Amino acid sequence: MKTVRIRFNLLCKWETIPPVYRLYFNDELLTERNYLWENDAGRKEAVDEVIFVDVADGVHEIKIEKIGPTLGIFQIRNVRIDNCSNESLPDITIKHTII
Repeated sequence: MKTVRIRFNLLCKWETIPPVYRLYFNDELLTERNYLWENDAGRKEAVDEVIFVDVADGVHEIKIEKIGPTLGIFQIRNVRIDNCSNESLPDITIKHTII
């Protein structure tokens, strides 16, 4: 297994109350948080997520689970994988799901 950095853009649109979401990697819960990101112009509809995970060759999954009280519309875009060492990257595929 090798440690890699996975970066992706998480986009979210909502009406009144910022939604809560859970971020999983291969069914392991990494974090649960409110989508409270803002910039000078108001709410920010896209944030850069960065996770460090140990992976073996194969298919892996990033999953966003929407939690109440309000459910936003989430999208994952621009998934990138970086190596955390000088070794070659593992032969991996990342799929992503919104539930």
